[in-house]
Amino acid sequence: MKSSYHRDPATGVGQRTFDWTVCPAEARNLLCLPYAGGTSTAFRSLAQALGPTWRVASVDPPGHGLGAPEAPLESVSDLCDVIDAQVDPACYADGYLLGYSLGGYVAHGLMARWEAEGRPRPRGVIMVAVNPPRRRHLHPVHSELNDDDLWTALDALGGLPDALRNDRLVFHLFKHIVRAGFRAYETAPEPQAAIETPVLAVGASRDEVAATTHLTEWRAYCRRLRIDEVDGPHIFLPGQARALAQCVTEFADSLEEDPF
Repeated sequence: MKSSYHRDPATGVGQRTFDWTVCPAEARNLLCLPYAGGTSTAFRSLAQALGPTWRVASVDPPGHGLGAPEAPLESVSDLCDVIDAQVDPACYADGYLLGYSLGGYVAHGLMARWEAEGRPRPRGVIMVAVNPPRRRHLHPVHSELNDDDLWTALDALGGLPDALRNDRLVFHLFKHIVRAGFRAYETAPEPQAAIETPVLAVGASRDEVAATTHLTEWRAYCRRLRIDEVDGPHIFLPGQARALAQCVTEFADSLEEDPF
């Protein structure tokens, strides 16, 4: 598997596509939106786990990715605006949109916008480790933590790659991106309308941050909601890529066989 990359200088949005040498014409399309501080490369392991029957693309918001010159955005509405300007939802009309934590709020916001405008849009949405809006206040405000506490909090979540655990100097290069992402997550407005597009909310059995038992509260914002669970703590890739890929594939199979 290889990847190609393009960054739009007008919006600052980058898009990475993971390509297989042999990919069937009927392959499903999946567009992935990252968590706070995440980049498009975070979804490589998911693309590998899904295999060549999926065409996976992932987004770098402005300021994310190696050498990105833009300041990172600090609101979900701004993220929706720039991604909407760059991504044509018609390209995913028979595909799927996946949002991971912060990316889940962006995915919901984009889908609400595309539904309201009557635009072609993805067949389904997958929201991974996304706390319902009224649950966010139960957790620390990460954007206001000092550097040491922010590093410790990320490590406790499992969000630091092994290579960074012993190299805090590298962390200082991207801490402003992480803070901006958390600020967007923490200040995301409560959705004003429930979306009609089928949604799969995925949690983890031992996740104390986005507990699976709370995911039912997304029914207030998603008229057609399913919930699935992987084993383990807070979901991070690549560790739970195979389990997440199975959830995504089973959701797509179910929608294409018998939409609920």
